[in-house]
Amino acid sequence: DLMGFSLGASAGLHIASLDKRVNNLVIVSPMHSLQQTIPKFVKQSPKWLGKLVESRKESALARANDISGYSYEQTSDSVSAARLITKPVLFIYGSIDKMSDQRLNTLLSKQGSQKNKLYQLDGLRHTHVLLHQSALMEPINQWLGLKVKSSIDEVHNICSFINFST
Repeated sequence: DLMGFSLGASAGLHIASLDKRVNNLVIVSPMHSLQQTIPKFVKQSPKWLGKLVESRKESALARANDISGYSYEQTSDSVSAARLITKPVLFIYGSIDKMSDQRLNTLLSKQGSQKNKLYQLDGLRHTHVLLHQSALMEPINQWLGLKVKSSIDEVHNICSFINFST
């Protein structure tokens, strides 16, 4: 089972498209590609951080290629990866997420399996999706068929987040 958020969700799509051992896949607020994501990140960041990210974009992509052993340009398209996944996928996103919007999530959910499910969390931006765990975990638990108790202290979820950071 695999769950990923943001760029980790996109990585999860790529992993599941290559590794048939992934049985349950939960994709939360995925990115289409770094080429599309970096300009969005730059616009939403403080000016100093946006300038830093923009100035180092090419070297960061080259470093990612070196570390991973593949050409990022060949695997950066999340739609192509989603198309190869034959098992059902749960896609979750926030309704006011400008990094991973309804259009992208709808497009991704229409790829691969006809049993994919799309779930929108009302009123949530990109990073806020993770902050509202009860809203996030409800569709995940339902998707995985997990029975949980109503008390927040007694809820036990089995999930692994994939996220890449420097």
